[in-house]
Amino acid sequence: MKRRILSILALAAAVVLGGANADTALVDVEVRGPKGEPLPGVRVNVGGATAVTGDDGVAHLTGVAAGKQTISVAREVEFLDDNGAKQKAEVKMDVDVTIVVTTSCCPGQRFTLHVKLHIETPPPAKCVPWCGLAAIDHGPNGTQRASAGGGFTGSCQSCTITDAPMPPLAQLQCNGPHSVVDPAPNGGYTVTTTADGNTANCAITLP
Repeated sequence: MKRRILSILALAAAVVLGGANADTALVDVEVRGPKGEPLPGVRVNVGGATAVTGDDGVAHLTGVAAGKQTISVAREVEFLDDNGAKQKAEVKMDVDVTIVVTTSCCPGQRFTLHVKLHIETPPPAKCVPWCGLAAIDHGPNGTQRASAGGGFTGSCQSCTITDAPMPPLAQLQCNGPHSVVDPAPNGGYTVTTTADGNTANCAITLP
C-alpha cells in the first residue's frame, strides 16, 4: 500500500524581549518538508500561542509566555466516514521547550531550537493509523529530547504500536500520551502503528 510520508524540519527562534511586556516572547517557526521545501498550512502552537505557516513555511507567533512550553506541529489527515465520504482530522506531535525571557539584554537577541518531526499516515480509509516521532536539541551541550506517539483516526476496531526501540517508547498506547526520552542518545528511532490491518511506519535519526 502506498503511503504518504511527511518529514518536517522546524526551526524556532525565540526573541528575548524587553519593553512593556517583558514576560512574553515572539517565536518564528519555519516548517520544511522532506526535500527542504516550505510547507504552508501547518498549524503551529507554542504555549497556547497559535499561528499557521504561510507560503514561505513560516509561522509567526506572539505572546509566548516565558518558561517551559510545548511546540506542537500539526497537519490534517483524511479518513472515510461510514458513508464513504472524506473527513479530516488533525495529527500533531509535541516537544517540550524552554522559552527564556529576560529584560537584562537588549531586544532582538535570538536563540534557536531545532525540531525534527516525522508523521506518516496511509491513504484515506475508514480506519487510518498514524505514527509520529519528534526530537529537539534543547541544551547548549547538544543534549536532545525525543518524543513518540501514535494512534488512529476514523473508526477502528484494533490498534497497536510496536517497534519502539527504547523502553519508555515501548509503553505507548494508541491515541495516548506521547512518550519522551530525555536525554535521547544519537541513533535511529522507529515507531510502527497498526490499526485494522493498515500500517504506518515512522523513523528519525539523531542527531
